[in-house]
This record gives sequence, C-alpha cells and structure tokens, in this order.
Amino acid sequence: MKYSFSMGTTGCESYLALWYWNEMYEMIGVCGYDGIEIPFQAWSFNGGRGAAPVCAEAIRSKYGSAANFQKFLQDCGIKDGLSGLHITAQNVLLSMLDMNLPREMFFDKCLELAEETIGVLAEAGCKNLIFSPSPMFGMTMGIFHDSDILEHFEDRMAETIIKMDEMAQKAGVTLSIRNEFYGLFRGELVDSLMAKLPETVLYSPDMTQLYIAGVDPVTMIKKYAGRLGAVKMDDCEFVDKTGCFATPLPEAPQEGMQQRVYCSFGKGELDMVEAYNALKEAGYDDWMTMESKEAFNIEKIMMKMQAYKKKNFV
Repeated sequence: MKYSFSMGTTGCESYLALWYWNEMYEMIGVCGYDGIEIPFQAWSFNGGRGAAPVCAEAIRSKYGSAANFQKFLQDCGIKDGLSGLHITAQNVLLSMLDMNLPREMFFDKCLELAEETIGVLAEAGCKNLIFSPSPMFGMTMGIFHDSDILEHFEDRMAETIIKMDEMAQKAGVTLSIRNEFYGLFRGELVDSLMAKLPETVLYSPDMTQLYIAGVDPVTMIKKYAGRLGAVKMDDCEFVDKTGCFATPLPEAPQEGMQQRVYCSFGKGELDMVEAYNALKEAGYDDWMTMESKEAFNIEKIMMKMQAYKKKNFV
C-alpha cells in the first residue's frame, strides 16, 4: 500500500492558518509519507480565501497551476505529492448558506465543485476524488424538510454522483464515496446509495466514521472488496448510542459519558490492525490515508502514526 498523510490532521483553529500549510510539507516528507490528502473546499464558488491550498483558486493563485503544486510537494520530499482531494456535500451546503443561494441549487453546486476539483486532479496527475455525499443530518433536515428534495435525496444524489463519475472518467480520475456518521448515509445506510451507482464508483471506508455509527469496519471492507479506494485509517473510542448524529453539533456530544468523539491514532478502541489485515485479504494495494483528527500536537502525531504503521501494518 501507499501511505498518505491527511491534512485534516488538525483542529479547525489551525486548519486555515498559513503556518500550518507553510511548515508542514517538509516535515511530512521527512516522516516518509508517500502523499497527502487535502480536504478540498467550495470557496472557489465565491472567489477563494487566503493562500491555503484548499480550493482550486488558491492553488492556482499561489503556485500557478496544480502541476506546479504537485512538483512543489515532491520537491519537499513527498514522493507522490497529492494522493487525493476530498470534497463534501456539507461544505457545499455551508458555502451556499454563506452566499444566500437557494436550496434548489444544491445538487448543481455539488457538480460544480466536483468539476472544479477534477480539473485540479487532472492537472496535477492525481487520480483520486473522494466525495462525501450527505451534509450533516440535522442541517439536511432543517434546510430541506418542507421540500421534495428531502424525499428524493438519495435518488437525486445518485444521479449527481453518476454525472460526477462520467466527468471523472473522462479526465482519468477515479471517484470514491466516503460516508460520515452524521449524514444520511451513515454506516450501512450507504449500501442503498452504492447499489444505485456504477461499479466504477468506488467505496472509501473511513474506519472511525464507521465505528462511531456502530458498524464494524471489517464488515464493510469485506462487503466492498474489489471496489475499495482512498481508504482512511483513523481511530476513536466513541460509539454513537444516543443519536448524537442528529444533533446540531454531532462531533461535540452534549450527552453521555464520552464528550470527545475522536482520539489520537492508536489510543482508541478501533482495531486498526484487524482492519488493515482485512484490506490485505481483500487484495487492496492502493492509498491508505492516515489521520488523527483534532490532534493537539500535529508534529508529534505525524511521527507517532508512522511509528504505529511500521510496527503494526506489516
């Protein structure tokens, strides 16, 4: 397998800080990661913000082109540069609210972001587009509750993803679907959506998001063997037993004994070694993105994840 460092390995406070982006690349290269996965944003809808390379406009403004950005990453010691770009329906909806756009534009805006992101990937010579197809449950219900969009959400999203896949294939890009615990397609609820999609659309299991939803990641790996892409390996000790997914802040529980959803890599209850072995048995030999969400010391966890990999992923 090839191992990628997730640029989501941080809290929101530093995610847009320029020190984070300016200082991380060489450390990632020194730590031996083959690539980086970037949580990509819809900010190019309204002009882009800042110099953090999290949208097409920012990358092209700072580096001239995605190809130049890819070369920059490789010059920093990150052998393969970009491993993939991750876009989310949640970010699309938030951007639409920011711009006061009508909710009826939601699926068109998902397509617009996908097209823009596919262009960046093709220019960079990277093949992985990862898409999370559901905004947070509470936000989805609140915004679409009195429209027929909610009633037909899955079918409309399937149609949208099929169009994304057609664009991706033309550009030599592979589309993978990743489902979070706080969305309409949490856990095994993604199966119904995946059944509506062509086999060219892969499934990108996020171990923590599955575990929180009460689903065994190994079960999902075996179910989608031969159709896996852009796997994310991360850790937690939280299982949503109180319907936290439907609250306004699902990643910040207000009830129950556990008040922190995510934990440092290797410190949780998720059996990552079993998940890794299941990937090997499934014949998976592509990108594994390693992430420790909301890490307090990014430089330390960067090294600890590599140490864990060398000891356990054999």
